[in-house]
Amino acid sequence: MAGNNQIANVLLKGITYTLLLQPISCILAFFVFIPVMAQVFHPAVPLSIDIICLLLSILAALIETIDFVIVIVIVKVAQSRLSVATDNQFVLNWGPAVWMTLAATVCLWLGMIGISALTCGCCGLRSWRAQPKDFRDQEEK
Repeated sequence: MAGNNQIANVLLKGITYTLLLQPISCILAFFVFIPVMAQVFHPAVPLSIDIICLLLSILAALIETIDFVIVIVIVKVAQSRLSVATDNQFVLNWGPAVWMTLAATVCLWLGMIGISALTCGCCGLRSWRAQPKDFRDQEEK
């Protein structure tokens, strides 16, 4: 019985870390969202803002990846311990929290790749903001 209490404490600690990491990742993603949206409507944003957005998006993606790994470990440990403790009467399946965390991780990594392409000017996203305005107007005609 003492082993089950210890396992429960470890699982609760893991859930606590998960519940702390997800809002942090969300706040960082929001801090990236504001300047990126400003850049969509007003393209003359300095490169330093792009670099700060890139660094924040990398940090958010890393935190969310760590959170995803913690969720996977919690579910796998709970699955193995629950089946042993209940003699396979109860089965724990992958719930929506795991899939939502995976979707958030993938979206943050894709967003980070997009921001890095915009910052570096690669993948066809050359720094059109640095060109004079009259040159951009000639390209559109």
